[in-house]
Amino acid sequence: VPVLLSMEKRTCRVLIHSGEDLTRRRIEFSDDAKWMFVCCGSHVKVYSYSSGKVAYTLDHHTKEVTGVALHPRNRMQLFSSSLDGQLALWDYIDGALLRVIDLATPLFQFVIRPGRQEPLLFFSIKQDKYVIVGVSSQVITERQPTVAPSNQLTEARQFLTAKSRHNEFTFSSEGAYLATYDKKKLMVCDLEADTEYKYFSDFPFTALAFHPSKLCIATGNQKGQIQLWYDVAMQDREVVVTTFHWHAHSVRDLCFTTDGTYLLSGGEESVLVLWQLDTHTRQFRPRLGSPIVRVACSPGDSYFCISLQSNAIQLISGLDTDVKYTLGGLRRAHSQNPDKHGIKTGLVLEPHSNSIVLNSTPGFIQFYQPITDSVIYQLNVTGLNYISRPDDKPLTLTTVTHVAMSTDGFWLATVEERDDRQTTPELRMKFWEFSKIKQCFTLNTCVEPPHNQTITSLTFQPKWLRTGASFPYMAATTSKDGDFKTWVVVDGESSGRGKERKEGGACSSWACRSVGHYLCLPCYGSVFCEDGSLLAVNFHKYITVWDPYSCDLRATFNSQFPREMFRNMVFGHGSSSQYLLASTSSHLHTWNLLTCTVVWCLQVSVSLLVSDPFSSVTAAFVTTTEGKEKKTHLYLFDPSNPTPLAVHGSVCNGRIIGGVFVPNEDAGSTGTGSKLYFMDKNQLLCAVHSEETDASRKTTRDEEKGLSSVRKEHEAQSSFYEIFGDTAPGKKTAPNLTLDSQPSTKARNFALKVLSAPPHVLPPMGTLCHSFLTALLPLNKSSGDSVPTGEGDDLSDYSDADVCGDSESESEEGQREGRLHLESQLEPTDSNDRVGTAMEVDGESLRTTAALESVGDYGWLTDHFCRNHI
Repeated sequence: VPVLLSMEKRTCRVLIHSGEDLTRRRIEFSDDAKWMFVCCGSHVKVYSYSSGKVAYTLDHHTKEVTGVALHPRNRMQLFSSSLDGQLALWDYIDGALLRVIDLATPLFQFVIRPGRQEPLLFFSIKQDKYVIVGVSSQVITERQPTVAPSNQLTEARQFLTAKSRHNEFTFSSEGAYLATYDKKKLMVCDLEADTEYKYFSDFPFTALAFHPSKLCIATGNQKGQIQLWYDVAMQDREVVVTTFHWHAHSVRDLCFTTDGTYLLSGGEESVLVLWQLDTHTRQFRPRLGSPIVRVACSPGDSYFCISLQSNAIQLISGLDTDVKYTLGGLRRAHSQNPDKHGIKTGLVLEPHSNSIVLNSTPGFIQFYQPITDSVIYQLNVTGLNYISRPDDKPLTLTTVTHVAMSTDGFWLATVEERDDRQTTPELRMKFWEFSKIKQCFTLNTCVEPPHNQTITSLTFQPKWLRTGASFPYMAATTSKDGDFKTWVVVDGESSGRGKERKEGGACSSWACRSVGHYLCLPCYGSVFCEDGSLLAVNFHKYITVWDPYSCDLRATFNSQFPREMFRNMVFGHGSSSQYLLASTSSHLHTWNLLTCTVVWCLQVSVSLLVSDPFSSVTAAFVTTTEGKEKKTHLYLFDPSNPTPLAVHGSVCNGRIIGGVFVPNEDAGSTGTGSKLYFMDKNQLLCAVHSEETDASRKTTRDEEKGLSSVRKEHEAQSSFYEIFGDTAPGKKTAPNLTLDSQPSTKARNFALKVLSAPPHVLPPMGTLCHSFLTALLPLNKSSGDSVPTGEGDDLSDYSDADVCGDSESESEEGQREGRLHLESQLEPTDSNDRVGTAMEVDGESLRTTAALESVGDYGWLTDHFCRNHI
């Protein structure tokens, strides 16, 4: 038996595509509240408030970003700290990295101390104690990348144990006091007098906030109480404590509004509470869909940013508390039981938009678009809102366990379950029909219960090769009760017993057509072959192949090792559609269905098999044990040959939840027009890229998320791009021209500088007009005669022959396209039409004058527009 791990082929590259935590760190705002800065893994995302989309991704750090803050002296710049020990300074308007300060120690937290000479403070661990370190102002003002010397780092205070590294630190409005907490102890440090004050509570603290103008601290605890501590750090006064209580569970976060009139709080109840401090009244914004993790107020309190446990950020209006935007990419599926992950459905392809369908918040499924890194649609399968637990015990909520899509995207099937082990288990299967009018899925059929025990698989029969089939749609389910069932679309009037319909419609519904079993064994999975003519069912020790129409048993396969049970099973596609692959705990088997023989068998532990429906490639995630850790490796291969096409070692530590191939114009990992996405146990969505693709494209993270490449390719052209926009769709573009018709580098640079410079810093356009037009319209190098460029020269004195020169001879050398042809004997072209079309704005074309037409060849301008704005 050959060992797959010993084979070395070309490697592939795995990059994290989405799913990084957006809610772990606090959100920072620009002073005008137009930009939001969100820590996301090892980079910072800059969101625009006007559009609710990512404008830039600040990517430099190699480890997790632990904090962001605006520069205290230049509010157009941003600091970011990371566990890699570096402090990066950014120009967030342009997304440019200005400088890096290497502090040579992990930065666990980072805050700005307002109004001080040493405003930057970071926190590190030294001998199991927190160390507050101030950065010298000399280091801040340096312009070059700096490794901060030890004499420019001021150690201010050492306190707290390392177990409290994730607690909050907050400064007073003037920067004189620093507050934090450790379990039931609240600590306030007077940094001027170097004095520490301690206060105690009956319950552990969970949240902390300083009043923007008063010496008052708001704290939240595990009991759900909010306490206001007045006159703290005052030796001659006694602390006054005011207590509010509404939350049933611990308070996750607190935040004062800018004027200090209101206090915002949030927690597990998924309700934003606004406390009016003077009148002690409260307002509510309920049903946010997920527990609240962070609360932040924008400058001026125009909107609130609510970070949810589902890894989404909601922008709520400060006037009417309506949700304006929901930011973030992939939603995190969560459960009230921390020992269980929320992803049950795996990853499923939705063919209409090429999005990925998977679990979202409890009872919901999300349609995630990997190109734009956004959730385009969420479907409430269970019809229930999120409910918080009434006591310390977690609730057993109804969860979606299986999702399947028909190959044309017309039908969606879901399975939902609930079993609290005290009442009767709930089990439902629903069929959803896509409405072309509403552009969403509507419930068509609900089957309760479809099986007597837990459903183990749900799959649709492929449709694209079954044009003449008796049943246009068929689905199959398996269960631990030992039965597998096939479901078809029938006439609604016959209640599932009449004539089967050939098309899914508004009056059609789903009904069970056949039931099968084998040796009274439980079923653990099923899969259709590529053309839908065979159905393979996993009965743990046996793989059975059935005719889905007649329910006849065609073949039976078992493992060469009798004690092993089958876990994963897929059919090959394309040129390898005759192969059936199945894995056990320690072997991978491949059978040829034409000969019913084993083609090859490998001694590997495969945790997941994914077959590409658009090619013959299959992905296998192989688990190995190295010491005490389990690592997962990725192998891409053709079922006809066990030799891998691509290999990637240690894609993650632990198990893989699911994987799917998504159609893509760039053949990311296999060269077949599809890209492999998979998700690990931490709900990080990863994409597989080939080495050749990465070396040729040099793709940035923003370009992979579907952002505009025009800004990335040439930032200097952004102003011109905003004026003219994209090239009109459906229009012809000019072909690439030779170097003879291109302007000089000096002329190009001059034009780009003029187009990109802010208008308020430019001199009067009259002084630049002559030079600007000269740079845009260079002379034809092939012309033997000089063409006047001075303002006093008369263009009418030059004949067409003088202007054209040797244009006829150049056309014989292959340069006829894209050039001006003024001689009637030359074959006419449509270059002028293309120029006018490429520069068309709002239905009007930019027209050139007859004088400019006779100056020289400006066909390069057409190529300039087409190349940079398509």
